[in-house]
Amino acid sequence: MALATTMALGTQAEAQERMEWVRDLNSGGDMVPVRVVGNTAMIDDMILGSWQQIDTYGLADWQPSRLKSPVAIKGGNRPARLWHGVDVPFDFDASYTAEGRAIVRQAMALYQLQSGIRFTPRTKQTDYILFTRSNHECTSNLGKVGKAQAISMNESCMVSLTDTLHFMGHSLGLGHVHQREPAHLNSIPGFPERGSMSSSLAIGWQSHRATLARDQQSNPATFYDQTSVMHYDPHWREGLDLTPASFTPHFHPRQLSESDIRELAARYPGAVRYAKEQDIPRERQSGRLHAPGTGQCLGYSTAEAVSVNEPASMMQLVKCTSPTARWQWDQHQRLQSGHQATLCLDLGNTRTPAPRMAPCNTSNSQIWQYRNHKLYRQDLGLMRDVNDNIVVHKQTETQISQVPATLAQLWQWVPDSQP
Repeated sequence: MALATTMALGTQAEAQERMEWVRDLNSGGDMVPVRVVGNTAMIDDMILGSWQQIDTYGLADWQPSRLKSPVAIKGGNRPARLWHGVDVPFDFDASYTAEGRAIVRQAMALYQLQSGIRFTPRTKQTDYILFTRSNHECTSNLGKVGKAQAISMNESCMVSLTDTLHFMGHSLGLGHVHQREPAHLNSIPGFPERGSMSSSLAIGWQSHRATLARDQQSNPATFYDQTSVMHYDPHWREGLDLTPASFTPHFHPRQLSESDIRELAARYPGAVRYAKEQDIPRERQSGRLHAPGTGQCLGYSTAEAVSVNEPASMMQLVKCTSPTARWQWDQHQRLQSGHQATLCLDLGNTRTPAPRMAPCNTSNSQIWQYRNHKLYRQDLGLMRDVNDNIVVHKQTETQISQVPATLAQLWQWVPDSQP
């Protein structure tokens, strides 16, 4: 039985949350506030272990920056609290829903695409991640703790890509944004860099401090990454009954942020090279542009007539087996339809750009670039909104942080075959 499973909060429905102070063994005995729910000690949504054991012996290795050992071994990193190499075995509890499993696989595809870390189905491994269903709040251990360690998700978390990415990040050793190294921290008052938040502090922090954090993003010296999947949102805490004010920002990123990728690269340097091994389309190569981790690809409807005099057919996600999901990069850097060779992906009027299919021509509106799994024309990126509509948004390589976190930017080019 996993550490997180045996202490699952779902078995403690009537347990009351309280705050306690424990000794931080890595700081010479400083006291750190922790949440205690039943017999489980936590830092916010991260499980630390048995409260009796921590109360007796103190708290060690709870800070994300301390999980990485200063000694690396050949072939990867092997700290006591990080996974070895680039493969992380996983399994599902029988109660985990089919919809939840699909979301997990989508999140896994994003981790592999962006960081190189691969989640592989468990075979005979003793240490692995177990996705379990909870009737209460969502929790995870911080880093690798051994055996079948649970990522425990309630109904709401299971169907949220943001939440799934968040708790998987914890299991890989990522803490919250406000717990990162001082160079990456924002000096906003009220951010509890050490220890957990009480319910009252969580409410006040969410209502006021997050707004201030966003306002300070323009100053790189105090940058706080609100687009990170590791941003801590107390609304995820079951039972707090928070009613967000109209001015309270909520972020629901659908992919890892640049700072998330850097944090993972520092912990898993052996995985970086896999993330860089991407398929870049070559001239006259055909393939498909996948929405990572799904069975959907960039395509268009054939129901609308498209002719030289009547450009139409707006872009959408279609099944990857659809004939309109097949593309070819021609010698002019156009995305030519593999279904109707006379049609190309077009942005139309530059004042009001809209992705569509139109007869191939030599205008700049049909010239595309594919880099770092992003598809863009000049400074306009082709993205997906929360409803998976295909949209465009201003984006350059130096302005990534300006893209709303709710927009999914990543595409995975999967070639049909080598030319």
